[in-house]
Amino acid sequence: MVRVWRAAATALSASESVVGSRHADASPQQPLLMPTAHLCHFDASFTPTTGSTSYDAVLFSASGNFMAATNCVLSHCANPLTAESLTCKEALSWLRDHGVAEVALHTDCSVLHRYVTTAATKPRSCAGVVIDECLRFMALFNSCSLFFILRHLNLIAHTLASQASGQDSSLYWDSVPPYFVLALLN
Repeated sequence: MVRVWRAAATALSASESVVGSRHADASPQQPLLMPTAHLCHFDASFTPTTGSTSYDAVLFSASGNFMAATNCVLSHCANPLTAESLTCKEALSWLRDHGVAEVALHTDCSVLHRYVTTAATKPRSCAGVVIDECLRFMALFNSCSLFFILRHLNLIAHTLASQASGQDSSLYWDSVPPYFVLALLN
């Protein structure tokens, strides 16, 4: 996990030196974390033709060690933003159930990130309602921040979400990660 963070920092520095910061809302952020903050990567998998959606959340310790993960199929979603918003809400609920008090959330959905981290007007849709619920959940933590990261840095979460689409029930992993992401952790 530390290697992923170093790669992220290097990629961010390289992209800023070449591109600059033209779009502050859409550029990846390097999280400024407290030493005790957990890390949680989450992602949704959405199929537009059927509306089928699955989600996952992966919890890491502050030092980057795998702690737990979950994935599950969600109810029908109308669009990707609703899927990502519901995933964020599910991840926050799961983190509270695990007793996490301080967390840095990571998403590869720049639109969700913008709505959650700015005073932008929320969409007047199901996604807007869910985003408001996410903000209420986030306020329950001692510390909770949401960061935008590039998809290749969210690969473990993306892989877990993709695997959930063929499941009938929720799956949970505590301490030992699922076999299909082991190579991504090293």
